[in-house]
Amino acid sequence: MFVREDGGSTTVAAAVALLVSLSLVFAIANVSWVSSRAADVQAVADAGALAAANVLSGYATAAQVMDAIVLSLGLIGTLTLAIGLVLCAIPVLDVVGPPVVNAAMTVFDARASLARQSAAGLRMLEEALPYLMAANSALTVRANRGASGSYVGVAIPFPSEGASDYDSLLNDDAAEDARSAKDSGDKIDEIESEAAAAKERADEALRRGWLADCGGVTCMRERARSLAGMDGAQNPNYPAQTGWSFDVGIQRARAYYEQRLHAESYAGDDVEEMTRSAARAAFYEYALRQADESSVTTDEQGHVTCDVRPLPAGTQDVRQTSLYTDACWPVSQEPGGATLHASARCPGNTGGVSGTASLADQEAGAVGVCETCAFTVRSLGATPAASTSIDNGFEHYWRDFVRAGADYQAAYNEQVDKEREAEQEAQNASDLFRQALEKVRATRVSPQPPGRYGCVCVAADVRGGYSREQLAQFAVSPAELPPRVAVAAATVAKDPAAKGNTVLAGFFDGIVARGGAIGAGGDVLDAIMTGWGDLLVSYGDGYQAFMQRARESFQHLQELGLGNVASWLRDALSSVIELTALEPADLSPKKPVLADTNDVMRASGNEWYQVMHALVMAGPSLDEARDVSSMMSALGLFTTELTGSDEITIATLTIPGTDKEVPIKVDFGWLSEVTAGM
Repeated sequence: MFVREDGGSTTVAAAVALLVSLSLVFAIANVSWVSSRAADVQAVADAGALAAANVLSGYATAAQVMDAIVLSLGLIGTLTLAIGLVLCAIPVLDVVGPPVVNAAMTVFDARASLARQSAAGLRMLEEALPYLMAANSALTVRANRGASGSYVGVAIPFPSEGASDYDSLLNDDAAEDARSAKDSGDKIDEIESEAAAAKERADEALRRGWLADCGGVTCMRERARSLAGMDGAQNPNYPAQTGWSFDVGIQRARAYYEQRLHAESYAGDDVEEMTRSAARAAFYEYALRQADESSVTTDEQGHVTCDVRPLPAGTQDVRQTSLYTDACWPVSQEPGGATLHASARCPGNTGGVSGTASLADQEAGAVGVCETCAFTVRSLGATPAASTSIDNGFEHYWRDFVRAGADYQAAYNEQVDKEREAEQEAQNASDLFRQALEKVRATRVSPQPPGRYGCVCVAADVRGGYSREQLAQFAVSPAELPPRVAVAAATVAKDPAAKGNTVLAGFFDGIVARGGAIGAGGDVLDAIMTGWGDLLVSYGDGYQAFMQRARESFQHLQELGLGNVASWLRDALSSVIELTALEPADLSPKKPVLADTNDVMRASGNEWYQVMHALVMAGPSLDEARDVSSMMSALGLFTTELTGSDEITIATLTIPGTDKEVPIKVDFGWLSEVTAGM
């Protein structure tokens, strides 16, 4: 029936339009309400995923810090070892080297202990990581309960198990190679001390030779000028030992005896003077031959041969020379038989010279002694005896010169041998140093924790609920989640490390505040720990910080004046450091970020489906779980639960050279809140 009024009319079309309008209004309101509720649960899921990733970020930070500490201790230890080895090879500073090397070993021992503890502590933390991630996510999800919904949920890491390899930390034996290098350094120090002592003796012998030749007030040079009138190039002067060598004295002696032999003659009738002149001429001729045969040479191995021939200093010495055995003295036939004379001009030569004989022949009885000149081996021995025994004779200083040459040869060659031995030991030390540095490079924290692909959080509003039919449908086709259920994924991403990393700077400041690093171990260790702090705090600059400190240290050593062995060792160790490719510790902070759920699940392979299915199906029962372990059990997962403590001590750093210890801990005080709030 239709009713018509003056003010208007109602038709079927108008009624339908009105009903459609009302339907649209209520439909839009319902969609808005549903969307709002869906957004709420999605935000909760996002928060839960980020909360789990935040725990993963904390683990990554702990692993990074331990990697940086272990590596930086190894680097400062190797640098200290290098400096100590070079100091051991510097003769004037060899006593300084061993304490520095010992200090380096103290650092290596502290590092080895820290590395072993770090492996155990990080492994413990990694095993508890799934539990901690689940706990933090569950706490975050439940913290969002309120008027908008009663949320339960938990995040699961993908993969759920860690694959970190901490064997390099457990098996770190860089300290053993460093200890072997230390032993090698001790040998270098000992050898260099012996080489230094030999050099001191060689220098002293060289000084004595110089004094005998031309350095003293009375010396070979002064005697040559006074006795033979020599001057100029034949009789050079060296006012200082610098530039002088034994060859200078040998050349001077050659010129002197040639001059004396050339000038020696006697034409008078005094038999005694004639005899003495004949003896002098024979002696000068012999001395000239000895000087001509003297030489100073150096072979390919660096050994010196200071062959300075001695001269007889008396009768007994003459008997040991060719002066005694050479048949160079005139013999005449006298009434008493064959007689030896000092000169053919001897008045006792009445039978004429009939040959020559030696003084050895005379003492053997083959020829007799002339009654006039009475020339015997004693007559010849008296010539050098006088000029050798008193300090106004050239031979007196030649004797000192010869002795100095022999001492110089022995000491210098010992020095050469010791330095070669030190070089060989330095090569061994360099090889051991290279091995130690390689092991420092290899001993790194390389974490592969649970959740390294990310984590997935499922959050559900159990107050809104979802029916058994919806769960059954999801069990068959999990393409669509039931109402009031949301899924979110999160992972950790790098944030570029800033120079002067605040985490490491704060760590070192904490050590200093405890009085554990500076002013604790003496001057050497104080300097080492200060250097370690600088290296640690600036480690955001990477390996270049270490290289710069190494270059500066070797430059300071250069200023001390390095010997051959020390210079070679410095260059060798510097090359080892330059050529060793050390990867800096990764100090980039790891920040939790939301991720694509599909990417995280696909990276984990088939594991994601079973876990995801269990998460959704167990939604209603999660609300009944009173703790994280029971919540995880409802999902069919088992984790290592932390009990009895609100913190994990990853390792304890013993400050080198002291008995002070600095524990490195991770605080989990928030777990009690989780337990209380479940």
